[in-house]
Amino acid sequence: MNRIAIVIIICLLTGISACDKSIDEFLDKAPGVDLVEDDIFSRRLNTEGYVSTLYQFGMVSIFPNRDPLVTSSPTGATSALIGTLSGATDESENQQIFGFANVWNSGNVQSNSIISNEDTRYFARWKAIRIANILLERIDEVPDADTTYRKQVKGEALFIRALQNFETLKRYGGFPIVNIRFKSADSAIAPRSTFEESVNAIIKDCDTAAFNLKNVTYNTSQTGRATRLAALALKSRTLLYAASPIFNTGTPYLSMTDPANNNLICYSNFDANRWKLAADAAMAVLVEAPSFGVSLIDVPTNRNPTPAARSQGNYWIAWEQRDNDEIIIADKTYGPSATFGYPWYHIVPNGLNSFITGNSVTHTFVSKYEDTLGNVPFWNPAGDTDLVRKYGQLDSRFKQSVAYNRSRWNAQFPVIETFIGATQTINNPGGAWMIKHIPEGLANGGSVAPSIALYRLNEFYLNYAE
Repeated sequence: MNRIAIVIIICLLTGISACDKSIDEFLDKAPGVDLVEDDIFSRRLNTEGYVSTLYQFGMVSIFPNRDPLVTSSPTGATSALIGTLSGATDESENQQIFGFANVWNSGNVQSNSIISNEDTRYFARWKAIRIANILLERIDEVPDADTTYRKQVKGEALFIRALQNFETLKRYGGFPIVNIRFKSADSAIAPRSTFEESVNAIIKDCDTAAFNLKNVTYNTSQTGRATRLAALALKSRTLLYAASPIFNTGTPYLSMTDPANNNLICYSNFDANRWKLAADAAMAVLVEAPSFGVSLIDVPTNRNPTPAARSQGNYWIAWEQRDNDEIIIADKTYGPSATFGYPWYHIVPNGLNSFITGNSVTHTFVSKYEDTLGNVPFWNPAGDTDLVRKYGQLDSRFKQSVAYNRSRWNAQFPVIETFIGATQTINNPGGAWMIKHIPEGLANGGSVAPSIALYRLNEFYLNYAE
C-alpha cells in the first residue's frame, strides 16, 4: 500500500473518535447536561449548529492559520504556517529565514513533513468529510425541517465534501472515496482510488450540490454558505486541474515506484476533450453569475487610482472589501484581529507594526508587469537610477499590490522607506513589500476579520480563456 493511502486510512481510523467528540461538544452545554448525536438531529436549530461546525472544519483559506481545532493531528500536535508560501515561488521571498516557504526552497520537505510544512488542514478535511456524511445520513430525521431545508443541507454537505476532496486531489492525486460515515475502526477501510475515479467523484458531488442548491437564498448574516454558483465554481476549477498537463497525460512528471500505479496520480492518457469540459464548466459559471448578483468590479474612474486613492481602485476593492460583487464564496470562519493576531502578523512585514514576516517582492515578479500603456518595460540588467519612476509607470494593479520606496502603506505609514538601511526594509532583498491582502483597516491598532475569497468571478474568465 502506498504511503498516502496509509496516512489517509490512519486519519480515518482516528477521525472516528475525534469527530464523535466534536458532535457531542459543538453546542454550549449547561452544567451536568450531556449532548449526544440524537440531540443534534432532534430539531432544526441544533442541526444548524452542526452545519456551522461543517464550515469551520471544511472552508479553505490561503491565510496562515494557528487554530488548533483545524490544524491538530490525531496525536494532538498542532501545525501552524509561519508566513505564506508565496516565498516558495518566484513571486517573493519570506522576510524571515524560518518561514515555511524556505523549507520548500531548500528541498527539505519530506513525505512525513508535508502536513506541517504546507497541508496543515489535512486532518481537518477528513473530519469535515465525516461531518458531511453524517449530515447526509441523518438530515431527513430532523422533525421540524421541511423538504426545502433538508435539500439545502444536503447541497451544503456535498459541496464541502467535494471541496475537501479537491484539496486532496490537487496535492496528492487519487484518494480514498469516503461517501459514508464509518461507525467502527473495523469498517474504516477505503482503498486509494485512481485519479480519474477521484475526479469523477468530485464532479458528481458538485453536480448534485448545484441541483440541491438551485433555488436557495440566504440572508445577509448567512453570507459565506454554499450556493449553486459556488458548486459550479468548484466544478470548473476541478476540471481545469484535471485537463492540465500535469494530470492530463500518460507520462506523469514523476513516476510511481511501480508504473502500474501511475493512474493514481494522472489519467494515464491525454484527451483533448478534457479541455472542452473545463471550458464548458467555466462558461457555466459566467452564464449564471448575474443571477446571483456576481459581477466584475469595473468603475471606469477607479481603473487607475492615484496613490492617495489607491484603496478606491477596482483591483484593490476586489481583494480587500468583504462581500464585494466579484466574490462567489469566501471563508468567513474567523472574527476580527489586529496586526499582532493571526493571520496578519504572518503577512505584515516586520518594521510596519508587526514582528514576524512579510513578503519581499522579487524583481522577477515585478518584471512581469506591463506599463499603463500595455507595453513591456525595458529593465536594464546592469541596473539604473530611476527605479521609483519606473515603478510609477507600471500597470495600476502593481501599485495596488506592491508597496515600494516613498509609496503609501496605510494611514499609519502614509510614506514608507525601503532603501537599504531604512527601518521599514528589514530583510527586504527585493526592495518592495507585497501589500495585497493586507487591509487598510489594520492601521493604528485597528482590527479586521480575515475573509479571503475562495472563488472570485474573474478566475472563471481566466479559466475559460485557458
